[in-house]
Amino acid sequence: MKKYLCIALLLVANVAYGQDNGGWTAPPPIPDSLRAIARAKQFHPIKYCLSYTDYKNGIWKEGEKARLVKAGTQPNSFTGSQDFGFDSDDKEYNKFLQKKVFAIEYENRLYVNARKLRTGITRFDSGYALAYPYDGEKLIIACLYRMTNTEIVISGGALGLIGGAMISNSRPQAKHTYLLASEKGIVTLFKEDLMKEVLANYPDELNQYLSIESKKERRNPETILYYLKMVGIINEQKIEDSKSDREQSESINENKNATGAGE
Repeated sequence: MKKYLCIALLLVANVAYGQDNGGWTAPPPIPDSLRAIARAKQFHPIKYCLSYTDYKNGIWKEGEKARLVKAGTQPNSFTGSQDFGFDSDDKEYNKFLQKKVFAIEYENRLYVNARKLRTGITRFDSGYALAYPYDGEKLIIACLYRMTNTEIVISGGALGLIGGAMISNSRPQAKHTYLLASEKGIVTLFKEDLMKEVLANYPDELNQYLSIESKKERRNPETILYYLKMVGIINEQKIEDSKSDREQSESINENKNATGAGE
């Protein structure tokens, strides 16, 4: 609504400007100061952790301000093949976010660095994916694109680099939902067996999910996330909920230790 209101006000201002100057003329350019203000509003404070172990232990660090970049809106250097990336005015800080950081909390949402994940010998391309806390310390990675460069290396072992490149380029990148529960960053693909486990307490929704005839549709990230959201396993408040659960658990452990020490 605010966007359309701003556009309407700009149009009115342009018409008034043209009338005051004897007809329609180009409005004066937007001052650089206003551009700078508009850009600054896109940047927000972040918190980050450097490993999955740090995430599980609640070890977060305050980071410099950054902005969320969506795929297709900026050069691929920010998002790689994933849906999201992060950008700042500091090139070194950008490299740090792209290569060193495991996860970022931004505007009460959690994003995981795909560089830190793998499935067997296959790694993922650079960029960040939206993630949801699940079952304590596990993470549901909403959507990841498989890394084509890895496929080139694997295929190239048998057919040479050129042959491997031809095979890799002939295949579209696979887009899937994964579960992270490994210290080594190994993720598990959300397939029927995993959905049976996750939806075990929701038989009606599980049967509805399994009734989908197409295997491709059953494994589609949109389908999987639809059912996980339907039963409340993931939602936008999971980050704050998981923090509260972790803090409560730590408090209980501390009280137990204090009681044991007193005895």
